[in-house]
Amino acid sequence: MRPNFNQWIAEAWGYGPEVIGNFAAASNIVVGSNPPYGLADFFAMYPKFAGAPTAITGTESPGSPVITGIASTAGMSAGQMVAGVGLPANTVIQTVDSESQITISASATGSGAQPLSAYSSPLLPVAVINAYITLASASIIQGRWCDSWAIGMALFVAHFCTLWLESDGNVGSAPGQAAAAGLAQGIRVSKSVGPVSVGMTPTPGLDSWASWNETQYGKQFATFARIIGAGPMLVW
Repeated sequence: MRPNFNQWIAEAWGYGPEVIGNFAAASNIVVGSNPPYGLADFFAMYPKFAGAPTAITGTESPGSPVITGIASTAGMSAGQMVAGVGLPANTVIQTVDSESQITISASATGSGAQPLSAYSSPLLPVAVINAYITLASASIIQGRWCDSWAIGMALFVAHFCTLWLESDGNVGSAPGQAAAAGLAQGIRVSKSVGPVSVGMTPTPGLDSWASWNETQYGKQFATFARIIGAGPMLVW
């Protein structure tokens, strides 16, 4: 006869949200929402993906998302990040209104002419980075990763950005070089001279992690995930 686990838990633990929450935590099952995470958070960890910022000066009005008085908006487009005095973190360009004006995603708090930085040359399209940020936020629960969550998010996004650059970036360009630098090399197991060749093997212990082995970021992420995922779990 199949035991009634629900009845046993009801008698031993009782019912209610508090008991369910405690039991879930004891079983290593964590649910919940994540704090905000955006381009600025990712670029702070891996600035090379942001590209070199362009220094500009724009005139801000408190409470307004419109920035005027820019010498030139050449190279700017919707989705690109802009940072500086009087702008909230993770502010992006909503529209390029003219050769001297842009509208941003948040209202400015500064007043008058302010020094700003426009990130108009990221290594890959901002829409792609944002898509991976969304995927990471849906995959990594802060309540489970705790203080390691920001690192996990950055590694997750950097991994997929590197794979994107490998498949869609021009290998002769800076993005291609960035991808090559981030690709996992494994452990050297053999070498020869004339002609030169090197034999590599994947890092032991991550054989079942598929494409996570393909980049240095993925290997680091998988290492964290294996540790954080350890522990008892009971699902009935």
